Amino acid sequence: MEIKEMRESLTPDQVKDILEKYEVHHIHENDMYIQYPTCCHNLEGGSHKLYYYKNTNMFKCYTECDAVFDIFELIQKMEELRSNECPLPRAISIAGFNPNDRVEISEDKKEDLRSIEYYSKMNETVLPRMNYSGIQNDVMQHFSTEERYLEPWLNEGINIQAIRAFDIRYDIKNLAIIIPHKDKNGNVIGIRGRFMGEYAPAKYMPITFNGVVLGHPLRGNLYGLYENMAPIMKHKTVVLFESEKSVLKFSSFFGHENNFSVATCGNKVSNEQIQLLQDLGIKQVILAFDKDYNNSAERMKVQEHYDNIAKRLSVYFNTYVMLDYGDLLGYKDSPIDKGAQVFKELFNYKYPI
Repeated sequence: MEIKEMRESLTPDQVKDILEKYEVHHIHENDMYIQYPTCCHNLEGGSHKLYYYKNTNMFKCYTECDAVFDIFELIQKMEELRSNECPLPRAISIAGFNPNDRVEISEDKKEDLRSIEYYSKMNETVLPRMNYSGIQNDVMQHFSTEERYLEPWLNEGINIQAIRAFDIRYDIKNLAIIIPHKDKNGNVIGIRGRFMGEYAPAKYMPITFNGVVLGHPLRGNLYGLYENMAPIMKHKTVVLFESEKSVLKFSSFFGHENNFSVATCGNKVSNEQIQLLQDLGIKQVILAFDKDYNNSAERMKVQEHYDNIAKRLSVYFNTYVMLDYGDLLGYKDSPIDKGAQVFKELFNYKYPI
């Protein structure tokens, strides 16, 4: 059997049994997916954002990993977290297969399986997709543009001009704010939802429409790049936020015509995102990630993480980091969450890398 045949032969119950061996219990299950805590990078706890999609037999982590992988790689990840070496044959054995019954894979091929090209191709096929050239007309029209449904974001300081500029809508059926993601050419390549319901499995997830998950590899795009292309190209500068809401707040506070921000949709910057900025001839990047610290000790650890990201960026751009030394923000706040004046102050005290 080949790897693909092996993973496709596993039933959802067998997948659950494998994870039960690691004392990882599912959070929620429906006809489409099984939801787990992020055991791919957490020994205990973690957010509930690891999904096993039954139609593809693949996992998707929507947080730290931001990656797609099968049961065998998940086993390897979990074993490595426990300080155990786990080459592919051992992972196959743990899953209940005879590793000798597979097509031989050389060491070089194993490395290829973990290459960026492999994951890029995998991400294109792991979830059922519709023709994205038709998303704008065929899907977006099904969501509401009524302001009353968008009050939670309007009450946070996001104005209606920003809502319209980024085509934010509302899914009445699923109680979710609709966030279309566009590539640099304006094509809608994915639709994320901010789920507002009390029993939503997660706050942010791809929207499902007519049985199709409208997800896309977040690491391969920058939210807001298309909408903010003009000011970005004018200034040859970008502010890198984590979340889409921060990009909308920038437009709300400073005017859409002045918005040179984008969102990475996570607290990492991928090689693909760096390439997008290089292709545009960007000269300056300001890292403006969330305040993931409560005290000075935590700040030092987070600062090290942000500085490491900035050092990668500094190879290609003049790079600065925004950090809150004056307790102007709350825990988990974006630098723009407390308004224009606080953002300006943090911006003025950014430091170079």
